[in-house]
Amino acid sequence: MGEERLCDGLMITAADGALIVEGAPRRHVFHGKAATEVLPKLMNLLDGSRTPEELADASGLSSRQLDQALNVLRDRGLLEEGAPAPGNHVTTYLSRNLPDTGGYLGTADLMRDFADSAVHVVADDLTTADLISADLRESGIGWCVSGAVPPAEDQAAALENARRALVIVVADPREPARMDEAVAWCAPRGIPVLRVAATAEHVELGPWFLTGYTACPSCLRRSRAEAGWEPESETHNPLMAGTAVAEALAILGGIPVIAPGGTMARARIVARIALAEPALDRHLVTPYPDCGTCAWSDPSPMAAYEWAQEGDAPPGLTVSTSATPFEIKPWEGLKTLRTPSLPAHPRRPLGDDPLLAELLRKTAGYRRTPEAPLQRWVPSGGNLASAELYLIGEVPGLPGTVFRYDDVNDTLIAMSPDRVPLAEALAGTDLRAEGLSAVFVLVAGRRRLEYKYADFSHHLAHLDAGCAATQLALLAAERGARVEYAATWDERPAGLLSLIPDQQIVTAIAGLHRGIPCP
Repeated sequence: MGEERLCDGLMITAADGALIVEGAPRRHVFHGKAATEVLPKLMNLLDGSRTPEELADASGLSSRQLDQALNVLRDRGLLEEGAPAPGNHVTTYLSRNLPDTGGYLGTADLMRDFADSAVHVVADDLTTADLISADLRESGIGWCVSGAVPPAEDQAAALENARRALVIVVADPREPARMDEAVAWCAPRGIPVLRVAATAEHVELGPWFLTGYTACPSCLRRSRAEAGWEPESETHNPLMAGTAVAEALAILGGIPVIAPGGTMARARIVARIALAEPALDRHLVTPYPDCGTCAWSDPSPMAAYEWAQEGDAPPGLTVSTSATPFEIKPWEGLKTLRTPSLPAHPRRPLGDDPLLAELLRKTAGYRRTPEAPLQRWVPSGGNLASAELYLIGEVPGLPGTVFRYDDVNDTLIAMSPDRVPLAEALAGTDLRAEGLSAVFVLVAGRRRLEYKYADFSHHLAHLDAGCAATQLALLAAERGARVEYAATWDERPAGLLSLIPDQQIVTAIAGLHRGIPCP
């Protein structure tokens, strides 16, 4: 283990008794005297040249104090190990995003794995192929060429002997068989094939074809036709080249860039980026039961969901052995990965409405007893509190009608000054506003679970949501009220709450009937 140093590219600012660190995947705010007096001095010393003993001497901290301070920075992914990689814009970006690189402890390790990787780009459009190849080489990929399928003998040898290899195929409607040929050549060698395509309205990425693990190209073409998607185009698109490079680096280094959600989910999906507006949709590509290549027998939605989540990823799609996934301690993880605290938004403690206060607190909050101050009323995977709770209704003393429950401070936070009627808030659901006094929305903060539970996070987020939804219903019934759950909803509730796509998912919507006990 090398000496630790502060990640590159971070911006550190002191403000109002706090220390703010920007530039990492998430903003970090440290409060208190130690944050404003100890951490700045320590951060200036963390250049990788000092042993722990030398750090303690230079900072004036005891060994125990130093360990505590380093643990705070380490748990938030702000430190890396080993000698710094050669400084440039690529290594600076990777250093400050190190927590999202699949568990690499140092940028130099990641760059070494990039240097040992090989990529073969297949595209008729030489401009696109050259852009992708040049960007990958600039990013540190050791071997990258463009060519045909199957590759020439020397190119095939480079792919087969690389630490990790990838073939990128730019889809061309004039050569539909090229994708099948690339997948057929790569399958026995365990090399994934990244599909990249442009249409008149979208750029598409994925799947990462690997026979026996993902659906085949034929199933994808059939799915696209049945969905009525616009045909692939042979026209060059600069966005296509840039996103192809980002996704290739994600595969080669385990970096969740284009479609967060874990290696297995990403390998099996098509990510569609709209050209007219910055919108990203993800679509799972499942095999057809009558496909002779995929030989999949169960076409039900539940089977598709289970198929998307289970199964060990092949070696070509797993994180490098150079990476050691870091562990998130429950309480540190809770504070670090919490949704934005919205410091400028009005807030107030619970208490004006005893029923609402109890339902909010006992569904998504802490018991706050001296014996167990961090124990929650409802079980939560890893104590990471993935079930977040929002309230739509009237709250005296706060503007608007849409609020988020802050479990850490036991307060309600106004999301917007706009007054949204319940009928409008429920327009995208099958619930009716008549007879309702408030609406609860349970949201799964899935990204909070991914860092610890990886591909199981999707299962666990829904399990947490189920526990919270059951608790809410039981509490209301115990207090002589009733909650009515929506069976369907569209994207409008997520938009109303300003949820972060792919990170926060609406898992339940419940209307509150006061004075109407559960039958």
